[in-house]
Amino acid sequence: MKLFMIQPPAAASRSDRLIALLLVSLAAGGLLYFLTYDLTSSLIQTPPCLFRTLTGLYCPGCGSRSALIQLARGKLYAAWRLNPLMILFLPAAVLFLISQIKILITGRSLPRLFLHHSLVWALFYLILAYWIFRNIPLYPFTLLQPVIVN
Repeated sequence: MKLFMIQPPAAASRSDRLIALLLVSLAAGGLLYFLTYDLTSSLIQTPPCLFRTLTGLYCPGCGSRSALIQLARGKLYAAWRLNPLMILFLPAAVLFLISQIKILITGRSLPRLFLHHSLVWALFYLILAYWIFRNIPLYPFTLLQPVIVN
């Protein structure tokens, strides 16, 4: 049983190129936002996490925006303390973005990676375990809760 399969790059259709343009534009806008975000300003605020507001518990994404802001400033440890799982998944997101940029420029993607369904389920259970463990108020699980580090 193969856990993943690599498919050679295929020619991108017009809709693939438009989607790539949209995704690259969103990523560029997000990067600009994270680089220029003023931590002392209260002008631009995002809504609080709905799950945290309703339950008082952390979701798997809690701390991601702040972690990306810290990462854009070169503070890896501060970003790690805010959301370590997001930091671990970031290389896959960057590889996906590079593939989208290649689609825009050349009309062909990077070789595509298809994960076996058991690996997809393993990732799902990892995220679910992270969600549960970061809400246990005992050491060492408290290390998974978002903490602002200067």
